[in-house]
Amino acid sequence: ALAAPSLRSFARFSAGSSRPHMHNTVRSRGRLGWNVPSWVWASLAIGTATTAAFFYKSFDVVPESGRGRFIFVSRNFEQKLGHSTFQSFKQQNHDRILPRSHPYYASVTRVLKRLAAVSGMPKRTQWEFIIVKDPAPNAFVVPGGKICVFSGLFDVIGPDDAALATVIGHELAHVIARHAAEKMSVSMILMLGRFALQTLLGLDVPMAFPNILISLPFSRVCESEADFIGLFLMARAGYDPRQASDVWVRMAKRVPRGIALLQTHPDPLDRAARLREWAPRAIHETQQRRSLERHHRMAKALNSTPSR
Repeated sequence: ALAAPSLRSFARFSAGSSRPHMHNTVRSRGRLGWNVPSWVWASLAIGTATTAAFFYKSFDVVPESGRGRFIFVSRNFEQKLGHSTFQSFKQQNHDRILPRSHPYYASVTRVLKRLAAVSGMPKRTQWEFIIVKDPAPNAFVVPGGKICVFSGLFDVIGPDDAALATVIGHELAHVIARHAAEKMSVSMILMLGRFALQTLLGLDVPMAFPNILISLPFSRVCESEADFIGLFLMARAGYDPRQASDVWVRMAKRVPRGIALLQTHPDPLDRAARLREWAPRAIHETQQRRSLERHHRMAKALNSTPSR
């Protein structure tokens, strides 16, 4: 790093040293003996201030969990990307989408309606889902509230609304937390960092390193956070959060378990353990919330009663 000129050297220069006068550009000699033009310091200061302002504006806090993060992607871009991705997926898999008359649709509609009502998302959010014929016990969501459920999921959870709420609540949580936008932001930082290392230091860093060290751990953080938020959603929607852990115990029997460091999702049994740990907190928070809502309704009723 370049060091700023010391006060002593600045005083000697101001007092009229024997150094020749520098036209247009004032140079200062740092501790390393480098002559640094003043415009370099000005550029560094402006760049630092601009970067700080950019990151300050981009700082965001995840609802429910309170985790701080930076997001550089606008909501509008995020939702447009989600819409185009979902439309493209439907076109590519149109022959595998189950008809609306299938009984699975009634189950998902019922659960999604209850969860969306307590999600805190704007009422204008256009939740949409499809069910695809696929043996994988899986589901995914894209920005804008577009959900895809694979039919194989019902082979694991059965006709259990609480189990389905565990999965659907997890998907809604990804939308609430804007995990897709955050992942895009992290990818942007990684690409810029890799480009900087190649340009400035000539280091060609294989993508495997930032993938294993940053991208995959970050993905697991997002999945755990979605489990956490989804658990609170299902509790507020009237489902028993203590049943959520059983879903991942069942999943562990169906999903192959690989090396933890190379997975995008946490181990199913680890997820089950965390959900068991969080369930009492979700129940307590829901009870407090309902008690507060009752007090508000009573106070509103008393205030609206005409005095005699």
